[in-house]
Amino acid sequence: MKDIDKSKEQLLNELFGLRDEVRSLKLSVIDLKLVKNELKEKKMLYQAIMNLIPSPVAIVFKKDLNFASWNNLFLKRFNIDEEFVKNNKILALLSDRAGRKINEALSSTKPPDKLDIHYVGNNGNETKFKVNIKSVLYNGRKSFLLLFNEEILNKEEEININLEKKIQKQNVELKKVVDQLQKEIIERMQAEENLQSSFDKLSRVLEEVVNALASSVEKRDPYTYGHQQMVTQLACLIATEMGLPENQIEGIRIAGSVHDIGKITVPAEILSKPGRLTEIEFMLIKEHPKAGYDILKGIEFPWKVANFVLQHHERMDGSGYPQHLSGNNILLESRILSVADVVEAMSNHRPYRPAWGLNKALDEIRKNKGILYDPDVVDTCLAIFKNEKFQFSI
Repeated sequence: MKDIDKSKEQLLNELFGLRDEVRSLKLSVIDLKLVKNELKEKKMLYQAIMNLIPSPVAIVFKKDLNFASWNNLFLKRFNIDEEFVKNNKILALLSDRAGRKINEALSSTKPPDKLDIHYVGNNGNETKFKVNIKSVLYNGRKSFLLLFNEEILNKEEEININLEKKIQKQNVELKKVVDQLQKEIIERMQAEENLQSSFDKLSRVLEEVVNALASSVEKRDPYTYGHQQMVTQLACLIATEMGLPENQIEGIRIAGSVHDIGKITVPAEILSKPGRLTEIEFMLIKEHPKAGYDILKGIEFPWKVANFVLQHHERMDGSGYPQHLSGNNILLESRILSVADVVEAMSNHRPYRPAWGLNKALDEIRKNKGILYDPDVVDTCLAIFKNEKFQFSI
């Protein structure tokens, strides 16, 4: 019986002990709730105090520079939201230059108390901040409290900053223009090289065509062999002495080389016939300027070569052929060729007559200056021979 009583007593004692532990546990739970509430209140108080600070404030962890805390003004001033600060470091907020500057400062063994940075917003406007730096513990971790004090730029600084922005923008635009110009210049130079190459090739082909045409007519008329070359030489010298440009002289050279190409349509026996020509034979020969024109008009020369050839037997008073043109209606190149042609033809032998000589040829153009032949061309030709600047040679 005594043993049973003793067991009951022990059981009661254990029950009372459990009751006390339960009571203690209840008190601990109550204390924990109180602590949590107190911490929540302190956090709210802390955030309220942060929001009362009239400048943007942020706390970043020293180890990784992630955001730990911030005030509302910080979010507003930098136009960001809580999602941004929760998922980014402070370096993501700043430009490369400002980011490097604040990273170097916070990573140093002895961070400075203050730091000047320039912040460029999304709208491109630049703001100067003086950042106060304070080492703190936040939730037991080493951190930095950053207080951003916005500085009011004076007028000169603002002008300099705006001017620098404009210069940078203009430099970027100028570089684009320069790059584009360089590209166009290179492309144009290449195009010009290709064009010059094509032109040189075409010039060689034209030269070969002209030489072939000239050779073909002179082979059929051996008595006038070299006539076209000598007329060309004299005509080009006259044009040079008259001060004509090189391009125009080149047109005269080409036309002179083939000015009698139309004689290829005249029977060879007429061209080489000794003695006086009949009226019909002379009429056939007089067709050679028109025949030459018909041969040359289909070739795209850079000059009016076909017309120069067509008109080289026209005369100033309209008595020439085949169109009976007069005065300035005759192309200057043709007027020059006609004088050179007459002087060479009269100076040298022809199948139907002996050579009349240079003096008689010069008398012919002198006597008919302004009547049959262009006076300026005649004066120039006479001066050339007077000054012995030219002599006929094949």
